[in-house]
Amino acid sequence: MFKSSLNLISEVFQSVWSLISAVFLFVFEMLSALHFDYPRLEGLLVGVILAWVLSRRESHPMMKLASAPLKLILDILDLAWDKGVGSILSIFNSAKNKISNSVSWCFQKTKSGYNYIMKKLNLIKDDLEE
Repeated sequence: MFKSSLNLISEVFQSVWSLISAVFLFVFEMLSALHFDYPRLEGLLVGVILAWVLSRRESHPMMKLASAPLKLILDILDLAWDKGVGSILSIFNSAKNKISNSVSWCFQKTKSGYNYIMKKLNLIKDDLEE
C-alpha cells in the first residue's frame, strides 16, 4: 500500500512536470515563431503590453517598479519633442524675420531711389517751365 501511494505521488509529480514542460515548450515555440516570422506583430504586442503596464502603474508597487524605465524613456522623448518643436519654431521665426527685414530693406531702397528720381525730374520740369 505504501509503495502504491508512493507510485501515485510519483506519477502525479511526473504528470505535473510533464504539463509544465509542455506549456513551457509551447510558449517558447510560440515566442520563437513570433520573433522570427512575425516581428511586426511582436513589436505591436510589446507596445500594447508596455502601454498596459504604464496605464496600470498606480495600482501596484511592482507595476510602478516595472514601468519606471518606460516612464523615464517617455519623459525623455517628450522633452526631446518639445525641444525639437521649439528649435524648429525658432529657426522658422528667425528665417521669417531675416526675409522680412531683407524685403523691407529692398522696398525702402527702391522707394528712396524712386523718390530721388522723381525729385530730380520735378526739378527738370520746373526748370523747363520757367
